[in-house]
Amino acid sequence: MNEAVKFVKKLNEMNGGREVTQNDFDSGNVAFMPLAFSEYRTYKTYPYKIKKYTSFQWDCTSMPAGPGGHNTSEVDALLMTIGNKSKHKELAWEFLKMLTSDSSIQREIFEYSQGASVLKYVTGSRYAESMIRKDMDVDERVIDNRLLIDAIENGRINPKFSKYPEAMALAENEIDDIYKNEKNIDSSLKVFQRSITKFLNQ
Repeated sequence: MNEAVKFVKKLNEMNGGREVTQNDFDSGNVAFMPLAFSEYRTYKTYPYKIKKYTSFQWDCTSMPAGPGGHNTSEVDALLMTIGNKSKHKELAWEFLKMLTSDSSIQREIFEYSQGASVLKYVTGSRYAESMIRKDMDVDERVIDNRLLIDAIENGRINPKFSKYPEAMALAENEIDDIYKNEKNIDSSLKVFQRSITKFLNQ
């Protein structure tokens, strides 16, 4: 955690504290922007953005990590459950299995949404690749199936617990305060760790 905060601080110092916006990326003034796969698919089909800057070519890679880390991406999974008060649990279970294991249904995820299938052989198929390439120019580079499968298999899902949104908001405010007021990162994070632990145990 300390290394990550220090790394972001160095990045902010390199650009002189300037707030980077999506317009900077759109115009080719910055080389990297975190982007969800769904946003990638949508973004690549926006003619007014990809045509406006004809000399601007870009592609997708996993989120970079520091020297001691491994490049990994955040995976945002759509979860489905069966209600414990359901009167038709067995039927609901069969329905869920059909939705998640039927290859024809999983292929439709690529056709009718901006997500990816949970089935490796569907996500790695030529059909999925053709759907990703749909509405793109022939010479446009595109995320390949190997990268997508690697991101899903080795990605990380954010933890979910009752106070997660509040805890994240507190952490973001604390880190912003460290940057703005040039506090000592190590000691500030130690103090914050104690306060966030107290908050979560309440």
